[in-house]
Amino acid sequence: NGKHFVAIHGFMPAKATLFDHRCKPIYDFGSGPRNTVQWSPFSRFLILGGFGNLPGDIEFFDKKADGKCKLMGKVRAACTVNCTWAPDGRHLITSTTSPRLRVDNGFKVFHYNGDMVYEEKVDVLLEVAFGPSAPGAYEDRPASPDKIRKAGAAAGGAHGGGGGSAGGSGGGKAYVPPHLKNAKGKAGSSSGRFSLAYDKKEEAPGKIKAFVPSVKKNNLPPGAELATSKSASKNAKRRAKKKAQQQQQEEAGGSEGAMAAAAAAKEAEEALARAALEEEEKKKAQPVAAEGAKKVRNLEKKLRQIQQLKEKPAEALTPEQKAKLATEADIKKEIEALKAQL
Repeated sequence: NGKHFVAIHGFMPAKATLFDHRCKPIYDFGSGPRNTVQWSPFSRFLILGGFGNLPGDIEFFDKKADGKCKLMGKVRAACTVNCTWAPDGRHLITSTTSPRLRVDNGFKVFHYNGDMVYEEKVDVLLEVAFGPSAPGAYEDRPASPDKIRKAGAAAGGAHGGGGGSAGGSGGGKAYVPPHLKNAKGKAGSSSGRFSLAYDKKEEAPGKIKAFVPSVKKNNLPPGAELATSKSASKNAKRRAKKKAQQQQQEEAGGSEGAMAAAAAAKEAEEALARAALEEEEKKKAQPVAAEGAKKVRNLEKKLRQIQQLKEKPAEALTPEQKAKLATEADIKKEIEALKAQL
């Protein structure tokens, strides 16, 4: 239905995880020998299988509304080439076909909980599939109560052992390779616990809890420092200096040391205050100086224009140009006054 998907990832034994449409992990299926995911047509049941170069183990799950997936059964369909759900969403067919495999051709039909309901061997089988069905011919139905009880009894030890209903003996001693049978110590016992099918160190399958990140006061990444303004950094330096001086006073002790330290602290504060005032005055003076320099440039430009008018004959000058020539002395005085201020 487009609301969930399953991803199989990692090296063997591969892990499988159920995600929602926002890519949020919901359920962890654990690890196992698997490389295939198949959803039923109604997205209620799904299977995880391991085919090809894997032994053919199939796990049947029932996905609940809260995201939890219940294991209903586990079987082994060895040499499976193709695997398909029936249109009713309650049966699964596996087949061994040519030319992928030219021996043991045939197909098996399983119920949604892993019970095999039919098997047929064929000399040469090229393809097997369910016939088409009309839209709305089947409706979505939950698992039957009797199937659920049977699944609960059979799937109790299905995960983690690798044997289960896969055809192993189940009970019995762990397999020990021939070259370790006569070995002493813990070599033989440790080899029996090793499995390429399941990782026993990992946690059991289950619903993934929501991740709640820790909230920090400054909400900064690790190693980052909070950016502060110049005034804040000055105040911090002032407080640090005052604290250091107080510590010196406590260590030195005595009235003379305390008075000297207090005088030094007062002098340092006055110096910091003077420096701050000078910096503010400079900042205020900078715009004024820039504006005065701009006025000087404009007046000097006017002087150059007046000089160009002087070079022309007096008869060719307009009344406005003659009036501009008359302002030469005033412009020079204004330039001198501005330069004096700068």
